[in-house]
Amino acid sequence: MPEGVRFFTEGHWYPEKNHADIVTLFGRNSAILSMDGDQFSFKITGFLICDNNPVVVFPKNFDTNESSFKMDASILLRTLLRYRMEKVHPKDENTFLNGSEINSNGRIISAIALLNDYQNNGLLKRVEKIKTTRSNGNIDWNSTINKTIPTINHGKPVYMAPIVNKMANNANHIVIQIHKAIISECTELWGWLTGFSSTNVSFSMPCGSENAVGILTKELTTTFLSREIYVLRNMISYLKCKIGKKSREHFEILATPYFYYTWEYICGHIFENQYGALSGIIPQPAWKETAREHNMSQRPDILFVYGDGFFILDAKYYNYNISLPGWRDTVKQLFYQYTIENRKAPATVRALSSVRSIYNAFILPENTETQVKYLGYVEVENVLGLGRIHAFALNTKKAMISYAGGIKSDIKDDIVLQLRVLKVL
Repeated sequence: MPEGVRFFTEGHWYPEKNHADIVTLFGRNSAILSMDGDQFSFKITGFLICDNNPVVVFPKNFDTNESSFKMDASILLRTLLRYRMEKVHPKDENTFLNGSEINSNGRIISAIALLNDYQNNGLLKRVEKIKTTRSNGNIDWNSTINKTIPTINHGKPVYMAPIVNKMANNANHIVIQIHKAIISECTELWGWLTGFSSTNVSFSMPCGSENAVGILTKELTTTFLSREIYVLRNMISYLKCKIGKKSREHFEILATPYFYYTWEYICGHIFENQYGALSGIIPQPAWKETAREHNMSQRPDILFVYGDGFFILDAKYYNYNISLPGWRDTVKQLFYQYTIENRKAPATVRALSSVRSIYNAFILPENTETQVKYLGYVEVENVLGLGRIHAFALNTKKAMISYAGGIKSDIKDDIVLQLRVLKVL
């Protein structure tokens, strides 16, 4: 476990006395912490900085330990970085994912970006013209004649050590010193997360953070190299966030209070969601012959056609050991299937012309030992025609890795096969 780093699980309760600094900093913000007597629990999933130390909050029903912590935290980070790029987020969630006047996550995001860049490209470089007698190159005759004493050979001057103009890296350039200092601090805070280990050499800022921002901003106007622009902007963002954190009300968080939305996106990726293409065939309830029109919408989480099967899936962010989808969730899923099966609209008939069976399932998260775990099913007893909703738990880490990296997963094939087998039993 990296020194100074702490990890928690969303929804678990922890004694305040063991983490008084966290309660002091975040306890008054009910969107971040729940308080119950002398205990607290996190209402968010993600990353925080508390007293300049990283805090990681894992999702519900996510198992980690000191041996797997680094890998698990890296998976969570990459998941959130992709999730924050999704098109739509609730307004209050945006403050945790993209920052606000009180919450700035720029230092976390910039730190990761700078460390990744440094691992691939090293420090920025600044070159300057120097004069030297210890290198080959273009001879500076004016300097050589004025500053060196020649040897006379056959009545002619011979310059044994001519002065040469040469371009050399300037390791003492102020921008390089600032870059070194920021990388040093980022390594201390987040190096463990990116796989970058410290060299135990700490570099101090050559000037105050406000002055450094001014220097870097000016430098930004003089370069047209895309990599330099990227690094300079991230350094400026990092320092501005560091300056702002002096306020007691300032938080540094990259997280979401709605990981169930993240889970929906994860499952949408796993099952290659075709909702956009298929949503038009979903029947919609509507009021008729009333004083005003009022339409309602059916919005299943995940729809896709696979072979001769039509699949309706609902991604549920539940710890099934504690609770299972209830009446409302069950009725919705059954109604989705019933209305699709019984709709006679031409568009639906055409879209489902090759479909022989409709499958219905809940998809829940768990750190299962296997890739997919079958949990059971729910049905309305003694009522024919509504069908069953089967429930599966996915290996959360594998699902997050697939989503974060945009990698195709074979979890979809696994569940499709199991649902087909269950259909004939």
